[in-house]
Amino acid sequence: MIVWTATLTAPTVTHSDSGCAFTHSTAASDAAEAARTLALAYGAPAGSEVTITIDGRTVTRATIATSPIGHPDPTPVLDAADDLDERISA
Repeated sequence: MIVWTATLTAPTVTHSDSGCAFTHSTAASDAAEAARTLALAYGAPAGSEVTITIDGRTVTRATIATSPIGHPDPTPVLDAADDLDERISA
């Protein structure tokens, strides 16, 4: 069994989503989607970090940036999740 976890660590709160799957590609895809959800759904402030682990090994980590107008920008997390999806589909 392959276990994945996507964790959002913000200055005031931590959220995580985890599960298990039977193949590495399914686990990675599910974890990437969970990372996207965590970055977008919780309105985390800039500087919050999203980490994806699969079977206890960190496979990607990204930090929510600050946009040019001073708002949180989840683009780095979304890009990291997209990159993970591309790696498993290649």
